[in-house]
Amino acid sequence: MFIFGIGDAAKIATTVFGCSLVMAINACYGVMQSKKTRKIIAQLMEATRFEIFRKVTLMDALPQIFVGMRTSLSLAVVIIVVTEMFVGCRVGLGHRIYEAQLTFRTAEMYSSIMVTGILGYIINKGFVIVEAHVIHWSGK
Repeated sequence: MFIFGIGDAAKIATTVFGCSLVMAINACYGVMQSKKTRKIIAQLMEATRFEIFRKVTLMDALPQIFVGMRTSLSLAVVIIVVTEMFVGCRVGLGHRIYEAQLTFRTAEMYSSIMVTGILGYIINKGFVIVEAHVIHWSGK
């Protein structure tokens, strides 16, 4: 809060900070788990280092990278709602939930929580559809 203050910049910075570690760990894990045999075969076919990275290592790591992206997406929704509750925002679902809770408007509070859950579910399902099209070879 000292650096970004109160508002949208703080929400964005908190979300990026919270999700970047999850993304980095999954990307590193995906690169580490790429198959050495495929790299050796690409070297034997005289591929450049960039081609090996782009066509072998990245393609092997892509499923794990998408796992990190999907986890980060879910985490981002949670972080944004929580920061809207406590950072001092004047708009957003988190602010609406917090205000409804403070003023004992139980129906509005639970309806906002349900909207948040449904929004998270829709975003997740949309990402699963994109993932199925981008990484069509995964799981086969």
